[in-house]
Amino acid sequence: MLLDIGVGIIMALLMSKIFALSLAMPVGIMVIAGIVFSLLMDTDALINLFIHRGTGASYKHRDLFHLPLLYIPIGMLVLYFLQLYQYQLPALALPTLFALCSLAHFIHDSIGLGWGVKWLYPFSNNQYSFFYQYNTHKAELRPSKWGIYIWKSADIDRLEEKYGDTEWFRHIYMSWHPYSLVEAAVFLFALVLLYFNC
Repeated sequence: MLLDIGVGIIMALLMSKIFALSLAMPVGIMVIAGIVFSLLMDTDALINLFIHRGTGASYKHRDLFHLPLLYIPIGMLVLYFLQLYQYQLPALALPTLFALCSLAHFIHDSIGLGWGVKWLYPFSNNQYSFFYQYNTHKAELRPSKWGIYIWKSADIDRLEEKYGDTEWFRHIYMSWHPYSLVEAAVFLFALVLLYFNC
């Protein structure tokens, strides 16, 4: 989560430079929008929490909005037609920010934690993750030659039952490990950038 917030801030500052926004109201709106856009697709986790009532089926939270080929274009179109004209933002500023923040979030969710993202949905129901799988050392879970895990949708329930971590929130967000250190570093870097750009 800290990584997503940090990336949202960094992307917002980058877009503010690219679109030559002043350091007044538009940049503040871009920063808020960047944070919201970076976390928005995880609202499916809240929906999932309500549906599964904490039964450990947290991995299912990526079934609703974690569909990049649908989520990003639809979100960009909606934002393009619902522009915040009262803040005088360029027409492509928010849609571009949305696309970059969403893409960064999907990449983040595909590296190391969980069962990846349905990158090719609606053409494939498989989930893909890259490079390594955090906290899994079983032979069945070794990466392919190119460092890509391909998880068949039909196998996810079985794999989650066998290898899943029902205490994932505590183990990932409430303890220090290399992944959490990267998240904290990116977040702190984003805050420093924000401080020097305001």
